[in-house]
Amino acid sequence: MEERRRAFLKYLDLPTNTTAAWEFGNLVVEKAEESGVSRVLVFFKGSTLTHTPERQKQCDASWIPRELPTGRAKHWPSVALEAGYSESQAKLRRDMEFWLNRSCNEVQMGITVDIKRPSGKIFFTTWRRGTPVPPRTAARGKNGEQETISGDENITVPFSAIMLRDRAEGETDFILTREELLEVAEKVWFAMD
Repeated sequence: MEERRRAFLKYLDLPTNTTAAWEFGNLVVEKAEESGVSRVLVFFKGSTLTHTPERQKQCDASWIPRELPTGRAKHWPSVALEAGYSESQAKLRRDMEFWLNRSCNEVQMGITVDIKRPSGKIFFTTWRRGTPVPPRTAARGKNGEQETISGDENITVPFSAIMLRDRAEGETDFILTREELLEVAEKVWFAMD
C-alpha cells in the first residue's frame, strides 16, 4: 500500500510543500478516530482561501468540524497549516500571525512544516495565540543520514482547538507521534528527490 502511495505522489509530481500539507492533513484526519471522533466529523479542507478587508490568504491545509457552534463562520478553519519549502521562517511566522490574529479568534491553532532542503531538516511547529516561542520538532534523514527526530516528543492538537467544543467521555486530544511525524518527513524527502 505504501509503495502505491509513493508511486502516486511521484506520478502527480506535487510540489514539496503540497506533499507535506497533504500527508500531514491525512494524518490529522486519521487521528480523529483514535481520538474518539468519527473521521467524517473532521473536515479536511485542504487549501483554504480566506478574505479579510486587508488581504486574502490561502493556507496549505486546514481543518474544521462539520458540526459548528452556533454563529461560527465556516470560511475560517479551526486549525490552519502552512508548509514552507522556499519560504523563510520569518514568512511562516507572519503567515501564522495572520491566521491566529486576523481571524477574530476563529482559528484556534496553527501548524507550520518548515522544509530545509540543504540540511535535510524538516521542522514541525505548533502555534497558539499568545505563545511567543512555539515548540519545534525537527526530523532529519535526507541524503542518506540516519533518520532522527528531535524536539518535543509529540505534536498535540487539543480536541477543543480542532472540534470547537469540549471533549465528551471517551474523546481525547489528537496526538501525532514522533514516528508518525518521521513518516510524513520521509514522504516529503521522497518528493524532494
